[in-house]
Amino acid sequence: MFEALLQEQTTSNVGTNTFSELCLRLIAACVFGVIVAVAYRLHRHGTPIPSTFPLTLVLLSILIAVVMQVIDDRVARAFSLVGALSIVRFRTVLDDTQDIAFVIFSVVVGMAAGTGAFSVAIVGLVVVLSTLAVSFGLSRKSQEPNPTQGTGITVRLRTPLEGGIYSLAEESLRAQCVDHRLISGETGRGGTVMEWTFLVFLKPDVAPHQLLYALTHVEGIQNVEMKLNDPRK
Repeated sequence: MFEALLQEQTTSNVGTNTFSELCLRLIAACVFGVIVAVAYRLHRHGTPIPSTFPLTLVLLSILIAVVMQVIDDRVARAFSLVGALSIVRFRTVLDDTQDIAFVIFSVVVGMAAGTGAFSVAIVGLVVVLSTLAVSFGLSRKSQEPNPTQGTGITVRLRTPLEGGIYSLAEESLRAQCVDHRLISGETGRGGTVMEWTFLVFLKPDVAPHQLLYALTHVEGIQNVEMKLNDPRK
């Protein structure tokens, strides 16, 4: 039964689409590919990208549309193309998973254009581009500079050698800051104390003097120094 199906697909007429339909589908694939490439450039704005990658997205969409014309609804051709294309080996590794998503995006719109499913491609473009726009807006909002949080504050603490005081200091930093990073730790006063240097980013509702007050009231901390970093440096 399967062999009969293959024979029927192989001997069926070739080129069921008219020339005008073929041109329309390939032009649509090109347009959809350009939209994907432009969306990729806008999404990756400010990030180094391979100069040929956007063009690759356009060509990939067109080529997939061509492949869909060759396959049409013929099972035998589909199997033949899978075997033929299996010899191709791609050596370029995409480091960012979002780049892979755009490659798949280009393939999908190319498939939709190649099969004449323009409504599917258009709806897919609208949904994906809307998702990218919302994601971009949220990321920009979360990265809006705060006069205290954005610049960071360098905090130097002097504590006894006992490790318990360091843990108490970290608890206080964790309560007042959205992020804190240990930059350095060294001994002082002939090895009798420890001096810790942190880079901290305050919570939006916390002022620098509140952090200073909280640290000076941690039992065991002998000295607190704070310096607001200059964002221009």
